Amino acid sequence: MQDFVYRLQQITKLPDYTSIILNGEKYEDDLFPPKASSIFSKRQSKFDDEKKSQFEERIEWKRLHDLYPESDMDLIKDISVKDVKQGQLGDCYFISTLRGLVGSHPNEIKKIFVNKRINKSGIYVLRFLINGHPEFVTVDDYVPYSNYHKTLAFAMKVTKNIWPILIEKAWAKINGSYEDIESGNSGDALISLVPFPIERYNEKELEDKENTPEKIHKACNYNYIVTASSRPCEGDQDRKLKVEEPLSGIVSNHCYIISGSYKIRVGTQTEHILKLSNPWASQAYKGAWRDSDNRWTEELKETVKFNSKYDGEFYISYRNFLYCFESVTVCKFNPYLRVTSRKMSHKQDSYVLTELTLRANTNLTINIHQYLKRFFKSDGYRPANARVLLAEKTGDRKSPFKYVNGDYKSEPECLSLETPIFMSDVCSKTSNDQLIINTLNKGTYYLYIELDCKDSTHIQFGCNIIGSEVLTSEVPHSEFGIFLVNTLKDYARTRVTKVRINNEEPGFTAKYFNRKEAGGYALYLFSNDSTNGSTALEMVQFTKLKGLQLMETSIKSGYLEITPVSDSKSAFSEKYFEINPGKQKFHLLKMIDPGCHCNYSYQTRIKYNTKSLVRMCFKDGKKKAISNPSAPKDVMNYYYLFHDYGVIFIFENKSKTYTLDEYFTLKKLDNLRLCSEDLKLSKQKPFWKFTVKPQTYIVKSLQKVNISLGVCFQNTCGHQFLKPGDQTSSIIERNSPEQLSADEIAHITALRGVKSSITKAGSNEILQIYYKYYYFGSFYGFLFKNEDPNYFFKGDFKFELQNLKLEDPSGGSNDTWNIRLGYMQSEVKKLVRIDPNEKVRMSFKYSYYTIKEDQSRT
Repeated sequence: MQDFVYRLQQITKLPDYTSIILNGEKYEDDLFPPKASSIFSKRQSKFDDEKKSQFEERIEWKRLHDLYPESDMDLIKDISVKDVKQGQLGDCYFISTLRGLVGSHPNEIKKIFVNKRINKSGIYVLRFLINGHPEFVTVDDYVPYSNYHKTLAFAMKVTKNIWPILIEKAWAKINGSYEDIESGNSGDALISLVPFPIERYNEKELEDKENTPEKIHKACNYNYIVTASSRPCEGDQDRKLKVEEPLSGIVSNHCYIISGSYKIRVGTQTEHILKLSNPWASQAYKGAWRDSDNRWTEELKETVKFNSKYDGEFYISYRNFLYCFESVTVCKFNPYLRVTSRKMSHKQDSYVLTELTLRANTNLTINIHQYLKRFFKSDGYRPANARVLLAEKTGDRKSPFKYVNGDYKSEPECLSLETPIFMSDVCSKTSNDQLIINTLNKGTYYLYIELDCKDSTHIQFGCNIIGSEVLTSEVPHSEFGIFLVNTLKDYARTRVTKVRINNEEPGFTAKYFNRKEAGGYALYLFSNDSTNGSTALEMVQFTKLKGLQLMETSIKSGYLEITPVSDSKSAFSEKYFEINPGKQKFHLLKMIDPGCHCNYSYQTRIKYNTKSLVRMCFKDGKKKAISNPSAPKDVMNYYYLFHDYGVIFIFENKSKTYTLDEYFTLKKLDNLRLCSEDLKLSKQKPFWKFTVKPQTYIVKSLQKVNISLGVCFQNTCGHQFLKPGDQTSSIIERNSPEQLSADEIAHITALRGVKSSITKAGSNEILQIYYKYYYFGSFYGFLFKNEDPNYFFKGDFKFELQNLKLEDPSGGSNDTWNIRLGYMQSEVKKLVRIDPNEKVRMSFKYSYYTIKEDQSRT
């Protein structure tokens, strides 16, 4: 590649041609001398030394001024198709392009020449488009002359004008030699001569009888340049299309110009007729609608502007055309639009971001050019993959960019985004993936261009911006992230169908696209449009990323930055993203190969708000009764329901009189934890203690530790039912059990505890001496009280305990309390729970005796 770039720099150096002409010097081009080296390819010649020698014997280099008198030469005077005729060189694609260009837009030929008159110095400067940018090539008037045929060897001189000969020579100089311009496609020639977009219809597209014939018909009527390539000889045997007559006269593997398209009435039928031209300016076609066909009437001849001269022009029906030709190339030439050509470049893993200011409504075409492969032959050159994206800057904070168009192509020599001024009613997307944009309104647009330059650290390319009143300026890279993300979001919003991804929450939707027209980007966009206030928890896992690079976004220095993910295979694995109502989350991927593919899976979990969870729990939760012997059945219940974020519990009291006093112990919490407010109240011990007033309910929740795993829990519960007027609830609500004073423990135990009275030894007399105990969750409270005025109480209480211990045991023993009570005396004791996650169990027995207040023993 570097060899061609260096050679291009040399051949585009412009000599002082004005001085040379004024001084009458004879100019001879040292870079393309009149020698065999300018005829035969230096890279990949098909001639051996013997054939080269034979050819040289028949060829002589002569100046045009020596061959023809000055009176018989003009440069570009009265230009017409008659000036152009192919010689012995196999460059029909180039000569046909010249015939098409001069037939449609003859003034464009004049623009190619910098000096526009014949001069005796034999120096001519021509303008070509290399990488879409004007480059100037200088040639002399030496041309190969065939001594055998006594005529020019290559492009022929058939009128006074010599412009076709000089353009062909300049094209040969750019390519390296005359041999190097043999074979090719007219698209190469067109984009090297004019800056307008190219469309190509292949064989399959030509047979699309609903669309392609109409496209060709309108292209001819719009004065576009249209060429057609005939089939190779061997291909005809495999064709199954039946035709009326033999199709002799069509040269195989040859390029023709389509200069007209007509729809004529033949009886009751409409026939589609094409007018073609052979660059040889000869070789008569002998099929249907040939010149001698008896179906031609004077009226039909006038309709198609019939020409009976033997100059290579003929007519053919569209169905016979399909039999003979395999491709069509259309150049959408529009002389009314202004062309701005820019040389561009960027470093590896970078891009160009340009602001386009449209000062009026306009049709806009953007061509991205790279060096043609034909310039390199066997050098192994391949154009880079190219992406382009165009968006309108709206000024709206919520949607700052509006998608307009985009494309991504593998190794394109020219990538086009276009707004045809005439073709917008033909189709919305061309058959070879070139895109058509509606006329753009005046305003500000951003144009993003990126070429994949893996083989080098820097890449150069050309950009043609075609439209009326378009101003350009560079955009800082800091704006790229906002531009790209919002443009792709707008593309998804307007062009991608959303998919509902959760049956329980209709507001959770996703859109995924992987399209070239999105600039070669893929996007997974999740939207939370829940009307219930639900939060989404979403996880996407991308696997088998073929030809796609996962990207990540981050904020750096106040700007949104987009960078490749280093390890795409594990990206987002087991990682959930929370999306609040009214928000979106996206995952961005970038095509690095047009044949890309990826597999992905997603999981969506719902974080309902409390109101929704309560409704669901009452409806679908598991219900358990809280039995109260003093109240009717189904008055007190609790419900629980598993959901994506954990478990919700509802404790319901439908009683009109009783208050529910609940102590709910949670055991073996597997992947669950208490909510933050409960952790604070319980000092991270897994239990709840609360009261539920009549005809109310309270809500409690357990949260998942890892939402991707399952959960499990066990529980035990203790409850008391308080009658109206019981004031202990307020004490418990104000304090945790550990904070209760001895008096408060005594008060609560006296009101809620289980009571056992002491009987007189040896009789069934019940004394006014008793004990009560009550379970506070972290301990048992015991209240011992003597209300009998006649007795003094002495008792020893010995315990068997599991996961409990005595607080303040008596007499050096760990399992015994010694209780001594006179009249109206009381004592409070505690059994403390050791492990809050383990079960508790207790049993005890006691011995006692009572003493009469007169000291007599009973």
